[in-house]
Amino acid sequence: MMELTIKSMMSPDVEIDAWEAESPRDVYFLLELEIGETHRDAADLFQVMVATPEGLREHARGNIISERATLVLSEFSWPSLHRALQDILRKCQTTDWPQSCLRLQRYFRWEYEDFVRS
Repeated sequence: MMELTIKSMMSPDVEIDAWEAESPRDVYFLLELEIGETHRDAADLFQVMVATPEGLREHARGNIISERATLVLSEFSWPSLHRALQDILRKCQTTDWPQSCLRLQRYFRWEYEDFVRS
């Protein structure tokens, strides 16, 4: 089984592991993850919205609360987010990168999603 790891985390909205929400029940931000195989330097970029139910309600566009690639936590904390991400990576591990990548796309947007070679 190939082991997946998060090589880096970044966000245009918050400072990773330092930002504190005014309310842990009202959170909504974009998270970008570089994910790859544990024993290789290469990684691909994935994106997910991190939110709480209240944060989703506050940022809803009409009747649409979320279309996809959203991780909803009942209350936000950095440790709970890290645990959730590690659980997802464990679920997505397979014997090769292409299969793992397909599984990762169930949870995250992938930088090469819908890429078509010309």
